[in-house]
Amino acid sequence: MDGIGLLRCICDQTRFAILEALRANGAMSVGKIAKSINKDQPLVSHHIKILKSCGIVAVCADGRRSICSISSAQISELISDILEASDQINAICSEDCCTAGCDDNAIDTKP
Repeated sequence: MDGIGLLRCICDQTRFAILEALRANGAMSVGKIAKSINKDQPLVSHHIKILKSCGIVAVCADGRRSICSISSAQISELISDILEASDQINAICSEDCCTAGCDDNAIDTKP
């Protein structure tokens, strides 16, 4: 997978929240992830399947539960780096979109 493919896999609010929860807490069941990010379990399961197919999350069966974890230390470090960079950008940026997020239409790309 190239860099764009990796970013497409993680660049979703729910998927990134799942990765944040796993980074902060270590291995978690799907139910615990759903509770921690305040999302329905079927939605979380759907996004975990996507993260698993990208090789970002590992899933192991534990009886009737699925236990999820970030697949590598490099991915965990990447999530930490993204969060740190976001905090640094928000600290120096005075634009509303820095804290609220910009949509593609709000970004002025004219020279």
